[in-house]
Amino acid sequence: MVKHVILWNLKEEYSAAEKEEIKKNIKAGIESLNGKIPGLIDIHAHGYNGKHTPECTYEEHNVLCSEVIKQGITGMLATTSSMTKEQYKFAVTTAKEAMEKGTDGTEILGIYLEGPYLNAEFKGGMIEKNIRKFDKDEFLEIVKLSGNNVKIITIAPEIEGNLDGIKTIVESGVIASIGHTAATADEAVAGIEAG
Repeated sequence: MVKHVILWNLKEEYSAAEKEEIKKNIKAGIESLNGKIPGLIDIHAHGYNGKHTPECTYEEHNVLCSEVIKQGITGMLATTSSMTKEQYKFAVTTAKEAMEKGTDGTEILGIYLEGPYLNAEFKGGMIEKNIRKFDKDEFLEIVKLSGNNVKIITIAPEIEGNLDGIKTIVESGVIASIGHTAATADEAVAGIEAG
């Protein structure tokens, strides 16, 4: 069952004729689906319009989701960055609350942990002081606090201890995704084989 209908925004640079052609094609497509089309799922959503998902209260998640739905995204994974343990606790408990209470718009389907078990050399936009080696107790506590709603975690397999971490991640029902990494081909394969 389709939960939401996508709201289409046409770019200003399209000519009037191009816009009419696009609208005609969209209308034909919608009619073939009885007036509804499936929405998009964003599995890596750090936030929107100035709201950063790991810092959102329930009320802020609700506002964010009421805005994101207008972009055609009907479901998303609230995504974190590399943070302190206390920041993770806040992020996963408020995302869990938003999942339990529901939101006015886009549905939060789970949580994506982007880090903190990454390679600092390839930190990208992550705060380096929050990048660390895999900590089994920390990870399992975060998953438990989330209500087992962590769906994916990014991890660098070449970091000492992270291969065992990948095994723990997969055993807990979470997808381990290689990223922010300097892994060689052999190290990447070892990560894949670990889970």
